[in-house]
Parts: sequence; structure tokens; C-alpha cells
Amino acid sequence: MQALRFLNPERVSLRHRRRFFRRSYCAAGPNQVWHADGYDKLKPFGIAISGCIDGYSRRLMWLSSGSTNNYPAVIARYYLQCVSLRMFQCSLREDHTDDFAGPLSHMYGTSTANQRIESWWSIFRKQRTQFWMDLFSDLRDRHYFDGTHEHKCLVRYVFLGIFQKELDEHRELWNNHTIRPVRQSLCPSGKPETMYHLPHRFVYSTCTVIFIKC
Repeated sequence: MQALRFLNPERVSLRHRRRFFRRSYCAAGPNQVWHADGYDKLKPFGIAISGCIDGYSRRLMWLSSGSTNNYPAVIARYYLQCVSLRMFQCSLREDHTDDFAGPLSHMYGTSTANQRIESWWSIFRKQRTQFWMDLFSDLRDRHYFDGTHEHKCLVRYVFLGIFQKELDEHRELWNNHTIRPVRQSLCPSGKPETMYHLPHRFVYSTCTVIFIKC
């Protein structure tokens, strides 16, 4: 660093001006924004994961596994299953004419802007998927798995039901664990399930508009 300051002080000064400033995440209440994303660490072994988390409460809305998480129709099915279970969306937004209808009813963004689900994936790997990654890697090292389509289908046939059961258990545990308060956060702390269903306890209210960030 001393050499860089001596050789190119102007560029070093410009870099310092663009230094990172920590920002705080804020959501008005449950259902204002859902963060959806795909988890691809197990894709080489034939299992693709899709997850969605509520930005305010950090409640996992769905955590599902299948053969793909790339096709919009697959994600739409997860979304419709979720809202049908919750029974809080009266209609889809394609044919409406207000300011939040059609393409404006959802947002696309970079992974850095999709911070809720992106940061959760790192927790998910430590607590769950690292075991499965090690297991499948061991099968590959022992030449029981060669990455072909047939072997990926076999992995899904043998493990997908067990794996989805683990995802369901993990989602239940996460939604009922206690999130500790963080000084930099503007969102409340507590159990995601409680914050989602009883936002008035935290001086927030349930929102009527849902966004999904992918």
C-alpha cells in the first residue's frame, strides 16, 4: 500500500473516495417485498433449489427443490402455491391499470441488491447443504456419479424426497427461531413467524402490495 501511494497517489485518492458505506435495510411490513432466488450449489448433482424470504420478517415463504430453478414457470408455480396456501392475494396483476400493475408488480435486480435471500444462502450452506455437497462429492470421487443426465436423474429419484423433507424441516426451524437485534438494522428482531403474522406488535402493519426481487 505504501508503494501504491508513492507511485500513484491520485488513483489511491480516487479509490478512497469510492469506499464502501454500510447501508441499512428497511421494509415497511410483511409482504411489502419478497426476495426470491435460486441456489445452484447442488445443480451439478441434479438438484436445484428455489427459495423466497419476506424482507421484513425474514420468514421463509418457500424452500423447494426440483430438477430446475431457471424456468419462470417453475418459480411462478412455487409462488402461486405459496399465495394459495396463505389465501391473501385476490387476483393477479397483469390486466390492471394502476401504478403497480403488470411488469411493475415485480422487480428484477442484481444479486447485491437481493441481499435478504443472498445473505441467507450462506447460513443455509453452513447449516444444511454442506453435508449434501460433501456426500455427493464423495460419490463422484468414488466413481459412483459421473455427472451425466442419467446419474442426475438417479440422484433425484433416490434423494429428492429425503432432501425436500429436510428443506421443510429447516424452513420450519428457521421461521420459529429468534433473530437477535442488530444495531445497524431498521427491521425488528424476534421470531420470523411472529413478526410476519403479528406485525402490530412491532409497530408495523401488513402491506397489501407484494414485490418479488429475483
